[in-house]
Amino acid sequence: MKKRILSAVLVSGVTLSSATTLSAVKADDFDAQIASQDSKINNLTAQQQQHKHKLITIQGQVSALQTQQAELQAENQRLEAQSATLGQQIQTLSSKIVARNESLKQQARSAQKSNAATSYINAIINSKSVSDAINRVSAIREVVSANEKMLQQQEQDKAAVEQKQQENQAAINTVAANQETIAQNTNALNTQQAQLEAAQLNLQAELTTAQ
Repeated sequence: MKKRILSAVLVSGVTLSSATTLSAVKADDFDAQIASQDSKINNLTAQQQQHKHKLITIQGQVSALQTQQAELQAENQRLEAQSATLGQQIQTLSSKIVARNESLKQQARSAQKSNAATSYINAIINSKSVSDAINRVSAIREVVSANEKMLQQQEQDKAAVEQKQQENQAAINTVAANQETIAQNTNALNTQQAQLEAAQLNLQAELTTAQ
């Protein structure tokens, strides 16, 4: 009887010892899993913060781009208005040049029939008095002077037309360049923002799964 009791006590002791050891092993494994999971969560959280900072940076760049777009669009509107004004001025000057050319051609044809020297002589010969001769010569000089002024104005207008055409073309080129810059920057930043937002969602999903 005593032997049976002793055997039962020994068996119970062994069983209890084994159960305690198994529980300790399981507890260690569980702690390791928790530590591993916490480390993974911490890493994912750190990565998420990094991507948040990058996203904020991109958003700042997008905001700056939007400001730049507004400025470029305003500049384009100003340049387009300037271009329209220059176009009208060019058209007005061109019309004057054409009309003045016709007048100069007529005067040139008239000069071929009667040169300036002959006109002076005829003015003097046909004068009724000295004062009349002076008046006629003065009138001829005024015509010659007017022609000279007309030629000078013609050259000035032609130079003005050329300059305004260059300014107009520069304005047109600037508008086109601004539009291209806006399109390129917008596409690039939209792509970056979309990529970062996708990465942010992926990290959030991984973080949720890890928890």
